[in-house]
Amino acid sequence: MFAFSRQEKVVVFISLSLLVVGSLILLGQNIYVAWLSHQGSVGGGVVETENPSLEEDPGPSGEGQDLAPAGNKERQEVHLITVHVAGEVKEPGVYTLAPDARVVDAIKAAGGATEDAALDFLNLASRLQDGLKVYVPSKQEVAAGGWTGTAWAPGAEPNNQGERERVDLNSADSATLQTLPGIGPALAERIIEYRRTHGGFRSPEELMRISGIGPRKFSDLKDRITVR
Repeated sequence: MFAFSRQEKVVVFISLSLLVVGSLILLGQNIYVAWLSHQGSVGGGVVETENPSLEEDPGPSGEGQDLAPAGNKERQEVHLITVHVAGEVKEPGVYTLAPDARVVDAIKAAGGATEDAALDFLNLASRLQDGLKVYVPSKQEVAAGGWTGTAWAPGAEPNNQGERERVDLNSADSATLQTLPGIGPALAERIIEYRRTHGGFRSPEELMRISGIGPRKFSDLKDRITVR
């Protein structure tokens, strides 16, 4: 066997001690790193990781993606209506208004009513329709008994002599036809269907060809209707 001097034994002892200590230190570091990894995987550690799924998805311009539905971004098309305002208003004429406009809005658009306007005899809250003629009567018209309704719809026009307005059977809509005595929704639709099928009325008397309108009812209507 080898014979070591005392000095050599000391060197060997120190070398082995350093090797053992180094091994223990390296083993401890590995155990610590493994522990940290385990803690991070179960959420108990302080290790932070980036989650790209939570970040905004950049659009074509590099900005964050807008999560609002694409349909809401599109500008909705608004269909305006055009009405004719006449009678006791300051600026009679044709005006373009919002689709939900009322009679009062049409009067305001025409500069407002004159001092002689009989506004109490109008339904200012009535909703307008495209092509409607709004006529504001005077107090004299109302006093003379020449006023029978509110705004004239398409096909209904005022009489210059202060007589009742006559409804044109060839252009009046359902609402206007229903202003006639004895004409309800069903008869109004029959009148519209008849003129659509036959190409219009040629005379007021032709109205008696419609089921539900006989000579007696026509007698009540003849002074209120016309054919143009």
